[in-house]
Amino acid sequence: VDKVVIGGNLYTHEKVIIRELIHPIPGEYQGEIANDDRNRLYNLGIFSNVQIKQIDSTYHITVIETFQYLPIPILEYDEGHGVSFGVGLAYLNFRGQNEQLLFSLVRGTSYEYYFDYYNPWAYGDHGSLFAQIYQTEYTSINYYINYLEKGFFLGTGIHKDRYHKYKCVIGHEFILIKKDENESK
Repeated sequence: VDKVVIGGNLYTHEKVIIRELIHPIPGEYQGEIANDDRNRLYNLGIFSNVQIKQIDSTYHITVIETFQYLPIPILEYDEGHGVSFGVGLAYLNFRGQNEQLLFSLVRGTSYEYYFDYYNPWAYGDHGSLFAQIYQTEYTSINYYINYLEKGFFLGTGIHKDRYHKYKCVIGHEFILIKKDENESK
């Protein structure tokens, strides 16, 4: 095998696929390593089908990408504050580089919003970057309190070898709990 040909990737950049390959190129075709490559590509979570085969001296990779947008209906029930509903949207494979965006909004007896960003390969060899902004607010029907929580986080992580992962997170949370003045004792 002396070259790689990739097909079927409508949104995903070729570098995302190539960085997951461990098969030596140039080198002798090895079916077991090709199977490992296929599994690594599946594990990205952005392909519904991956086929790898050798044709002459070419390592052919054909992929079928999953949905980029995934709507998420949200229904929450909590005995302390009742029923809430909302919607979320996951944007998978953002910018074709396996980045992920997640937005959600919940209304009802609670008010919540979330925004998450994740890039599993922002720098170097598996250097990840993630961020989150959120707010949760509700009134407890059992304890007559108003609860407000806001926060943001920014973090990074690295993989060393196969089993060593390191993660660093910095952020701020603000939590306010106060008595609900509208409720009588």
